[in-house]
Amino acid sequence: MKEYGPIYILSASEEDLADTLKSVASCIDKCCKATEKWTSGLSEALLLVVQEYVLYSEMLMAVMKRRDQIQADLDSKVEALTSKKAIY
Repeated sequence: MKEYGPIYILSASEEDLADTLKSVASCIDKCCKATEKWTSGLSEALLLVVQEYVLYSEMLMAVMKRRDQIQADLDSKVEALTSKKAIY
């Protein structure tokens, strides 16, 4: 958002839009400052919780991948057994 603030300073070249563009630039600047203040207020505890959640989700994805592999192996064995029974 910070990058857009200076763009609206070009309002000097457009006299009809000068007040509007200056207001938009001011609003963007205030939003940037408020966002920076808010994000700097995040505690390390929250960041640790988010990191733990990410690690948990990665572990869960690995477990589900392993479960899928086991299920595919079981399905192939059942199919092989079914085809053997059909032959006899």
